[in-house]
Amino acid sequence: MTRIVVGIVTYNSAAHWSACWTALQAQNNVALDIRLYDNASTDSTIAEIRRLAPALPLITSPINRGYGAAHNTLIAAADLQLGDFYLALNPDAVMEPDYIALLVEALQNDAQAGWAAGALFLPDGRLYSLGHALRRDGYAINVGYGMAVDDVEAQLIMPTEVFGAPGAAVLIKAALLRDLGTAFDETFFVYNEDVDFDWRAQRRGWRCWCLPTAKAAHEGSHADEEGQARSVVNRWLMIVKNAAVWDVLVYHLPRWMVHILIRLCITPRWTLWMLKRFCRLAPHAWQARRTDPPHWWNADMARWFAWAKTQPTLQAQSYQQRWRALRKKKL
Repeated sequence: MTRIVVGIVTYNSAAHWSACWTALQAQNNVALDIRLYDNASTDSTIAEIRRLAPALPLITSPINRGYGAAHNTLIAAADLQLGDFYLALNPDAVMEPDYIALLVEALQNDAQAGWAAGALFLPDGRLYSLGHALRRDGYAINVGYGMAVDDVEAQLIMPTEVFGAPGAAVLIKAALLRDLGTAFDETFFVYNEDVDFDWRAQRRGWRCWCLPTAKAAHEGSHADEEGQARSVVNRWLMIVKNAAVWDVLVYHLPRWMVHILIRLCITPRWTLWMLKRFCRLAPHAWQARRTDPPHWWNADMARWFAWAKTQPTLQAQSYQQRWRALRKKKL
């Protein structure tokens, strides 16, 4: 039988664990090897895990190492073989019973497909994501975010090839993980590490699918000021790692300079924090290009950038919308 390792990273997740565990137990036609990594929770997460699933393998960290480092540890411990799958699952994701089986079938039927996710819904029934779309400026959007089901009904029928998938409930082939070497960039800590994964996988020729018939609920989270700053820095690092040199120097660099100047007027303390962090981590990001240098111009990425412009979402996209949101949040 196909081996499916489910990796769950918890952090103060006590309120979500029961529903997540119940949904895992209800999965149809799959045998699951479930492993957990707790990132130094300060609530009753570990007690809840031990109460409901005392036999599950659980790694407890004395410090919060972030999403990427925790999943990398779980992947390494799982000793995945070709033909295996790894499901990166957030504890606040609740899957319908056929979620995993549908994704496994889709990936097994397409040799070039490396990762996939289903349709994710917010608790109020609106869409959270039908996959990732990536703009040329490095800003990733969740297709369909915030929209009612009736507004995107046509997109909920057929499987769709997408740029990537959110890390909340994504199934990944072991072959793709082996090809990438390291699944997630640990310097990101949290935010945009899944988009970086998407971009790296795309550059290596893998395909991603969204299966809208596979459904899961995902509560999601709202970043605080530090989280928002991390997200911006990680987006810049992702661009340094993956974009063509021409794009980095001619397209992105001028925009970053304007962005920084405006942000200094709105939130000077966090802007200086961002600059310090980016300058410290940018050499690592540039070094990462040596393992798989981007082409000076990638026609496939140009198509994905154009595709992103056509995707429905209520997520803020234009610079005007994002600056308005920034000012509203005072960041």
